[in-house]
Amino acid sequence: MIMMKLRRTQIYLDEKDMRQLKKEGKRQGCSVSSVIRDAVRNYLNKKEGCVAWQDDPVTKLIGKFKAGETDLSENIDKELYEG
Repeated sequence: MIMMKLRRTQIYLDEKDMRQLKKEGKRQGCSVSSVIRDAVRNYLNKKEGCVAWQDDPVTKLIGKFKAGETDLSENIDKELYEG
């Protein structure tokens, strides 16, 4: 994880949202603050039109090809978008 300077802030949440955030933090093995930071970052990236690396079609290629593939560059669109 890249260390960034964090600024303290305060928000008010209803009980249901807080329970869900705690549950999600426990599922991910991280703090509620981390879940909130990720959610805010994802929201702002989507609003700006950025694609999170997890959603980038190129990441679907990780581990898909064995060494020695010779036609990847010729078939990249097919591999990315047709699967």
